[in-house]
Amino acid sequence: MAQTETTQTETTETEAPASEAKPKAKKQKVGTYPFRSKRSILDQVAADDAFMLHCLCVLHDRQTEHEQATKSTKSKNRRGFMSSHAVRGCELAEKVKGGDALTDEDTEKARTIVGRYGRQLAQHFREEAISANPDLAKAAEVFSAN
Repeated sequence: MAQTETTQTETTETEAPASEAKPKAKKQKVGTYPFRSKRSILDQVAADDAFMLHCLCVLHDRQTEHEQATKSTKSKNRRGFMSSHAVRGCELAEKVKGGDALTDEDTEKARTIVGRYGRQLAQHFREEAISANPDLAKAAEVFSAN
């Protein structure tokens, strides 16, 4: 049987010329998202009646005066209720604002309606947070899709 010899060769490290070495770009450290997410809002809507009713009133307040008065949607401004929820949403919000108690059926209907507006509610709470703390406007720019 023939034995095979293996030889080890030394490898030497060579440095790349200085002109080829590129400094790594420093990444700007971005903190955590400072605003409520759609998911966190919708989770709270599902679990907390008082918060859900507050959100119902927020959506009603985002309707134009004409839309509130006629319980309809006139303009496609992506604010307030969509046309399929306008009548019932306005009725329920007006009950809440008037201090009337909602039945269990009304509460569940309100929860179903409000559950469709996570994006709009997140936008509302983001605007509210920036209004309360203008320094958050800088953070909003970091996370903005614009």
